[in-house]
Amino acid sequence: MNMQLRSLRGTGDATRGGLAVSTALFASLFAVGACAPGVTSGGSDDDTGGQAGRDGEGGSGQGGAGQGGSSSTDDQGGAGSGAGGLEGSALGGTGGSPEAPMPVKRICIEAGSEVKPDPATLNGVYALNCAGCHGATGQGVGKFPKLTEDKGFEAFSKIVREGKEGAVAGVMPAFSDSHLSESELLQVYVTLAGKTLKADRTLGCNGASPLDEAAIARAFETGLKEWRAPDHEAASCASCHGPMPIDLAYIGYDDATIFRRALKHITEAQTRAVIDFVHAIRAKYGIAGPKNFLEFRPFQPGGLVISGATPAERDHKFGLNLKQAAPTLFDGVLDTKAEALKAKDELLAINPRTFPIGMPLNRWTEDIHHGKEHGTLNEWIPDRPHIPVDKAAETALYALHDKYIANPTWENLWAIQDAGKTLTKLTGVTTPNAMAPGYNEHDDFAFRSYGLKYESVLFAQHHFLEELRGRPGLSKMSASPFPGRNSLWELGDLARTRDSVFFSKDCRGSWNTCLGLPADAVEKIDQAQDPRAMLKDLKLAWFWVGWFFDTTLYRTSGSNSTKVSEYFTGELYERGYFNHTVYHRFRKNLAAAYEHQGKEKDVDGPAGIDHSWAHTYGYYMGYNRGLELDKMPKDPEALALYKILAGNTFRMMMLLTIEHIQRTGKVSDREIMRPIYRSTMPIQFSEKHESAETLAKTKQLVDEYEAAVDAACDRRPLRYGELTYPKHCGP
Repeated sequence: MNMQLRSLRGTGDATRGGLAVSTALFASLFAVGACAPGVTSGGSDDDTGGQAGRDGEGGSGQGGAGQGGSSSTDDQGGAGSGAGGLEGSALGGTGGSPEAPMPVKRICIEAGSEVKPDPATLNGVYALNCAGCHGATGQGVGKFPKLTEDKGFEAFSKIVREGKEGAVAGVMPAFSDSHLSESELLQVYVTLAGKTLKADRTLGCNGASPLDEAAIARAFETGLKEWRAPDHEAASCASCHGPMPIDLAYIGYDDATIFRRALKHITEAQTRAVIDFVHAIRAKYGIAGPKNFLEFRPFQPGGLVISGATPAERDHKFGLNLKQAAPTLFDGVLDTKAEALKAKDELLAINPRTFPIGMPLNRWTEDIHHGKEHGTLNEWIPDRPHIPVDKAAETALYALHDKYIANPTWENLWAIQDAGKTLTKLTGVTTPNAMAPGYNEHDDFAFRSYGLKYESVLFAQHHFLEELRGRPGLSKMSASPFPGRNSLWELGDLARTRDSVFFSKDCRGSWNTCLGLPADAVEKIDQAQDPRAMLKDLKLAWFWVGWFFDTTLYRTSGSNSTKVSEYFTGELYERGYFNHTVYHRFRKNLAAAYEHQGKEKDVDGPAGIDHSWAHTYGYYMGYNRGLELDKMPKDPEALALYKILAGNTFRMMMLLTIEHIQRTGKVSDREIMRPIYRSTMPIQFSEKHESAETLAKTKQLVDEYEAAVDAACDRRPLRYGELTYPKHCGP
C-alpha cells in the first residue's frame, strides 16, 4: 500500500528505561476486545506486585509491605523503606519486572488522526514481533541491525513485508498483514523513528475477534505436525519442550525469538505453523497477559527476587521480612512453650510458594544473545534433545503425547516421563559407561543433567497447564510426583557432586572437560564466567525448587543427608544466606511434625506422618551439626538479627519437642542418636553469641529436653562416653 503520510515533527522519545520485553498477546490474530480510535490499549499490572515495585513501595507478598521508599526508574523495583519492606527486583520476573504483562488490543487509527510515538508500543506489538532480534528499544543486537535509523516508512514497510536475505538469511522473515497489521506497523515505525505522522485513511478499526474454535483446531492440527517434525539431528521441538508449546504460550515468547531459535532446526513455513500453534494455545486457554520471558523464573516464590547486590544484602532483607511474618521469633528471648507454639504457628503460616527469597531461581531459557547476564547454563530447557530410538518408539511416544494433550492428567504425564527412559535417547552426548574403555566420569554430568532437566520441564509445564485450567498450578500446593520423582532436587544434588568432586581435581574450570557440554551449548554461555560459580548457582536454585514441592524432603529420598538437607544448608551457609538457612531448616522440620507431610503421604493417598521423624531436634543437632557456630554475617545490624533468629529457633524446637513428648509419650528413635550433640550445640551457640542470662535459660531448656526424652524412654540419663541407647525407645 502506498500511504500518504505527512511528517509533523520529529520529536518524541521512542525509548524507555529498563528492559522492555514481550508480555502481550499476538496483536493481529488474537486481539482482546475493541479499541478506541487513535489509541492503543493500556495494560493491567500483574497480580504479584508489579505496580508496587515500580511506584517505590515495597512489592507485595507475604510478610508485609514496606512503606514509603523512593521511586525507581531503572531495572530494580522500588525499595521499601519500612522494616522488612519487600523490594521488587527485575531479577524476579512477574512480580518485580519493570514492565508488567500488558494485554494488547488491536491498534485502531482513524483517517486524519495523528500517529505519535508511544513508548507502550515497545512493550506490546514491537516486543512481541521484533525485540527478540533487534533489542528492547530497536538499538540492535549483534548482527541484527538498529531500527532507530530512520529511512522512511516506505523502506521500513518494504523490509518488514518482504523480509531480508543475506548474512542472517531466514532470520528476518516476511511479516504479512495477518501477522502484523498496517496500523501496528505504522505505530511501531513512528515510535522507533521518533516522528509524528498523519494517516490518510482509517487503519485497523474493524474490531477483529479472537480465533474461533475451528481456527484453533486447525492451528493445533497443523502446528502439532510441525512441532514433531525432525531436524537434521532427528530432533523435534517436542524433543526438548514436550508434548506441546504450552511453555512458549504461557511464558510469552515473542514471534521474533521463536523465529530466531526455531529456524536453526525447521523451515520458515514450519516455524510459522508452530507460532500459530502457540497463539492458538493462548486463545484456547485465555492467556490474556503472558509472562515476561526474559525475566520469568518458574516457581520463584512470590514472583520476585528480593533486591540487593550481594547474597548477604538480600539475606538480611529476607530476615527483615521474616521478622514481619514471624515476629515472636524476634521478640526477646523465646523461652516458654506458649511462645514456641505461637512462633510455630507463625512459621507454618508462611507459604514457601509465595514468601519471596533472595536467591534467583533459573529462567526457562537462557541465551547470551540477550546480554551477558543471560549467558549461563542455569536454565530449565535441556540443550540436547531426547529423540525416539526408532520409528516404533516414535509412534509409541507420540501416542502418549496425544493422550496427554487430550487429557492432561498427572498419570498421563508420568507415563510420558517413564516411557522416555526406554523410548528415547539423548543426542550429542555419549552415554556414560563406567566399564567401557576411555570412560570419562565428567561426561555423565551432561547426560544426567539433560535427562533430569527434561523430566523437570515436563513437570513444570504441567503446572503451567494446571494453572490455566483453573487448578492449583503455581499458586498452591498441588499433586506432587512423589515418592521417588523429585528430578528438581536430584539436579541440584548432581551439581553438588560435580562441584565438590570434579572441580577440585583436574578440570581447572574448563567448560567442556568439566561438564561434558556439547559445542552448541557452550556457544550460548558467557565464556568469561567462572563455571564453578555458575554450577553453585545452579545447585542452590534446583535444591530450593526441589524443596518447594516436598517441604519435608522425606518423600524425595531415603538418604538421611537428604532428609536433613545437609548439603543444601551447607551451601546456603557458604554463600552467605544465613537467615534463609534457618528458615529452610526449621520450616522443613515443622512441616514434618505438624503438616502431616511425612513419607506415608502420596499423590492419592491419605495424609500420613512418619513419627520416627516427626520431632527430630536431636538428630538435626547431631547428624548435621544444626547451625554453624562461627560463620556469621559481617554487617553488625545483620549479625544482630541473625543471632536472635538462630538462638530462638534452637529454643523453639527444644520446647516444641518437650511439648510433643509430654503430650504424646512418643519419642523419635532419632532423638537418642548422638546425644552428646543434643546438649552441646544449643549451649555452645548461646555461649558464643548470647548473654549469660540467655545462656542460663538455654541450659535449663536443655535439661528439660533431656529429662523428657529419658522419661519417655524409661532409661537412665545418658552421659558422655557411655554406650548409646538401643535404636528404638519410642513408638
